[in-house]
Amino acid sequence: MSNVEHALFVAWQNPISRSFYPVARLAQVVQSVCSECFEFVYIQNARDAEGFQPFSSFPDFKQIYRSKELFPLFANRVPSSNRSDYQEYLRYLGLPDANNSPITLLSRSSGQRRTDTLELFPLPTFEPDFGYRTWFWSHGIRHLESSNQERVLKLAKEEEIFPSIDQSNTFDSQAIKLLSNDQIHIGFMPSYLLDDAHTLQEMCQTCEIFVERVNPSPAPVQQRLLCRLESCWPDGFIPYSSTKYQPIPQDAASILPPVFDREV
Repeated sequence: MSNVEHALFVAWQNPISRSFYPVARLAQVVQSVCSECFEFVYIQNARDAEGFQPFSSFPDFKQIYRSKELFPLFANRVPSSNRSDYQEYLRYLGLPDANNSPITLLSRSSGQRRTDTLELFPLPTFEPDFGYRTWFWSHGIRHLESSNQERVLKLAKEEEIFPSIDQSNTFDSQAIKLLSNDQIHIGFMPSYLLDDAHTLQEMCQTCEIFVERVNPSPAPVQQRLLCRLESCWPDGFIPYSSTKYQPIPQDAASILPPVFDREV
């Protein structure tokens, strides 16, 4: 049996509809024939992603791909520690030091390039002092009015952000708008996070969002506002556990709930 130690999911954007679909999972696994290696698998949602075709380096939906080295598709997206502005780049991502794994760097940066249609997002891990804790970039800022975009730039670190169901959204009834403390619309919660967010809001006494970092231009607008979500971790809870996130290969590594002996 293989267990996931750290993981991120791969979302693909349909170039016509511009909708994002989670299609794959990249994980570091332990307790397997490939101990402490990287594992790539497609997830069930890949079959429902309109227009999606397997990546050329991973051509088979049903295969488990494993390697001691990070696969080139992802390694090419990890910023080099030799770049002159590396420390500045880490601050831009809200990371405190250079001792970050490739999975951490990819999770925080989203692994995005200006010329392709992929976005990476992390599997949250249980932290004893916080419970559930994850970071995400506010979506949809480019489509806001200029006054709203200016409000984003005035947000302060640790300022609380308030989630609100977007009742006017006819495409997704579960969509969550992000509001500043003066009720200014500053973006949207990413669609991939909605299932977890709604579950945690129902099961936890506190489920809070804070400003982690604001990056003004010339930072790309999709990395303008970095947010942090914190809540309890309900007993037995597993992030991204719905059917669409389950690996297609049955022998893929398993994501297990954390074991803890106190309420968080």
